[in-house]
Amino acid sequence: MIAAEVVLGAAYASFFIAPIVLMAILWWKLKDRRLFWRFSCLLNLHNFMALATFVLYPAAPPWYFQMYGAIQPTDTAYGQVAAGGLVHLDERFNMGLFTTVWGSFNQNYFAAVPSLHAAWPVVVAMFTLLAFGRKAWPIIFYPGLVITGGAYFNHHYLIDYLVSWAYLLVAFIVIERAVMPWLDRVMDYNQLRANGILSGGLSSNPRRRIAAKSDPRESSGKYLLRTMFLANVLPTIRSTCNAGNIRLAGLSKPFRYFAIFVAVCLPLVILSYTQFGGLNKAGMLYTQGDYLQQQGRQKDAIAKFDGAIGIDPQLVGAHINRGRAYFSLGQIERAIQDFDEAIRLDPRDALYHSNRGSAYATLGQFRRAIQDFDESIRLNPLGQFQRAIHDYDAGLHLDPRRTKAYLDRGNSYFNLGQYQRAIHDYGIAISFNVRYGLAYRNRGIAFANLGQAANADLDKACQLDQKYC
Repeated sequence: MIAAEVVLGAAYASFFIAPIVLMAILWWKLKDRRLFWRFSCLLNLHNFMALATFVLYPAAPPWYFQMYGAIQPTDTAYGQVAAGGLVHLDERFNMGLFTTVWGSFNQNYFAAVPSLHAAWPVVVAMFTLLAFGRKAWPIIFYPGLVITGGAYFNHHYLIDYLVSWAYLLVAFIVIERAVMPWLDRVMDYNQLRANGILSGGLSSNPRRRIAAKSDPRESSGKYLLRTMFLANVLPTIRSTCNAGNIRLAGLSKPFRYFAIFVAVCLPLVILSYTQFGGLNKAGMLYTQGDYLQQQGRQKDAIAKFDGAIGIDPQLVGAHINRGRAYFSLGQIERAIQDFDEAIRLDPRDALYHSNRGSAYATLGQFRRAIQDFDESIRLNPLGQFQRAIHDYDAGLHLDPRRTKAYLDRGNSYFNLGQYQRAIHDYGIAISFNVRYGLAYRNRGIAFANLGQAANADLDKACQLDQKYC
């Protein structure tokens, strides 16, 4: 499974450079550059059609809907979330490639329809086969890998691909029937002239051809007949201008390639949705609840987590986050129930034991709290909290005013015994929200562990919320 994700991720990212590479190859390797101009004109027209659609109909990708639901966007940058499923590859290999490209360089997060990932690989594969024939047969796998990756990594819906392919078909017909006939005549004329068939002062523009200056007495008609221009060029003009007969213009092979690629890619996209859970309902509710929880809307978040657990009772993340939401609302017993279930499902996670230990400590059940804290340290004395701090650093770099992230990072420092850093983060959280009772309480405990005065913070926490008394 890991190998498949790596292959799909590499193919999906190569989408940015594959057309440029092919354009360079067509320009330098082929003496007749008609194929280069067909390729570049087709790609540019499709891109302009897509750009107009992005402006007139901004559409959210699956990762946005799964994270935020139908909530109107309030942010201008979404950071690593914008990488969708690709973020798992970055985490697995400890790199920031995909989160940087999609999170930092992406200037438009609502440009899912039409999907350029659906059109560009098909065009690249189609023109590679037209240029090099059967010896380029491995390129037939490229569109399927890129398009399947878009669905697997939650970047596109099926409708995004269908619209893009429809645009591509329209763009292809327009280029072949409106642009290339004229360009073919220009290139035919220039090629004849370069080969010495033409001589004199004819213009390379077929609409402005004038008689040769070498013999003023000879008319342009006689000159063209004498140089056999009509005999060489007229069949090309007839074939390229004949819009009613595609076969005369030599377009049957590109259309056949296009139909084959679409027929192959469609089942792959459908398979990726059905087999890999691209539209998993429980996961979608969980990510929506996680977003609401980050916004401090704990009751709304609990409703989402309830729905996710109702669909998938084994979804451990929904249990642990619902427990945290109950804890924030002061419903400690219900929080402990969710922490118990999360630990039952995944007893090796140190953070789950730490969360339950905090809940027991709030109830004054210190012996149970110490047992959970000891177990948390035994399972992962440092690593998990350090990774959490790294994640909070990245999130705060993108959104430095996220109050809860400072509290959570302070908690991680606290668990590592770095009380001064924890106190610093708690202080920032309080500066953003002077009524943040939990931050006052945690800072008071950190002061106490350092042997410093803690009563002021603990009293303030009690004053703000009786559950901290």
